[in-house]
Amino acid sequence: MVIRIICLIISFFLYSVFSVAQGDVKSIIEPNIDDDEYFSQTFTLFADLTDGAYIYGQIGVSNIGPGNNRGVCRVLIAPKNKKIIDQSIIVNSEEWSYEGQRNPKFSVRDCELIQDDNNQKLIFSGKIDQQQIRIALHAEPKKKIPPMGRLHTRSGYYFSDILVPWAESTVEYVYSGEKKTSKGFGYADHSRSTMLPTKIAHQWVRFRGINDNNSHLILARQPTKKDVFTGWDWRQKNSQPRIIRHLSIQQKGNAQFPEINFVSSDNDYQIQIQELLLRYAPLEEKGFLMKVISYAIGNPVTYTYRANLVSSSGEKIPGMLEVAEINGN
Repeated sequence: MVIRIICLIISFFLYSVFSVAQGDVKSIIEPNIDDDEYFSQTFTLFADLTDGAYIYGQIGVSNIGPGNNRGVCRVLIAPKNKKIIDQSIIVNSEEWSYEGQRNPKFSVRDCELIQDDNNQKLIFSGKIDQQQIRIALHAEPKKKIPPMGRLHTRSGYYFSDILVPWAESTVEYVYSGEKKTSKGFGYADHSRSTMLPTKIAHQWVRFRGINDNNSHLILARQPTKKDVFTGWDWRQKNSQPRIIRHLSIQQKGNAQFPEINFVSSDNDYQIQIQELLLRYAPLEEKGFLMKVISYAIGNPVTYTYRANLVSSSGEKIPGMLEVAEINGN
């Protein structure tokens, strides 16, 4: 039982049936429920703001742990040069709902994901304790299956869809009792899985550089420690994502941060890390028992950085980088 509860926490923090009625919009935020014991899914939105803040929200459903179809929500507020607030809740099946009407809405207690304005906007709002955020992405959400977005094994499946690759965003957030409003650019995706994190990947690399006309997304997965990274990158000027030809992570000498290089179909790139925002390691704070459990399910550590994507031609795109190590250190 303890292992299942911890698996729920890990699945929630590491990841990302249509309904149409007369006059309604097609919903892409309806939870796709699976009866599998290790089923978990999340919708994730984030915004990188002009005031220097990074705002992140997740909402989802999972069968992992006691009870079925439990709702989950996470709110992350990272103001510039201030303490980061990272809050989450897990609720029973009676405390979440979905309404597939003109403005489809998925709710988990005080968290909501809404397709608004006749499907021209995707909005996440979340309140946990005194911390509150509202992220509005000003773009029509559409499901896009990226390369390798469907993984099937004997252990189950892992699906990943992009809902909004890049969009202007308007964000409201409450930090230490003070309400702030800012603008910037954001992103949204949806992931669902019946596999434990250790069965999906040894390591993930995600870069999201979002701006008005030159956005660039990167996602790469290392299946096991002995495997090479596989993945894709998507530039805003291209209609489709492209397969990455090569990606590597190297820790050189006494350098503070690792060096990440990758080769796409049009250029060589380097991700230059500027600042570590957050190191999240849920099992490290749970004592000896959790360390024993980690031998079975892994020791997930996720690093979130501010970074620049720099091409060999000199082009530089600032963005957010996540490196998730399932057996981290």
